Amino acid sequence: MTATPSDPAADPAARRSGAALYVLLSVMFINMLGFGVVAPLLPFYAKSFHAQPWQISLL
Repeated sequence: MTATPSDPAADPAARRSGAALYVLLSVMFINMLGFGVVAPLLPFYAKSFHAQPWQISLL
């Protein structure tokens, strides 16, 4: 009785895991892209509300 190694490409669990990883990385990329667009604009947005300099530095 010898065990034959299974082909990882034919394994449905491996394909599901790969698809889940792809979805997770896509969501994280979009999340970080949104944060990268909004974060640099926060000080200008705070100035429009007449925030104090120390409050702007917290952003």
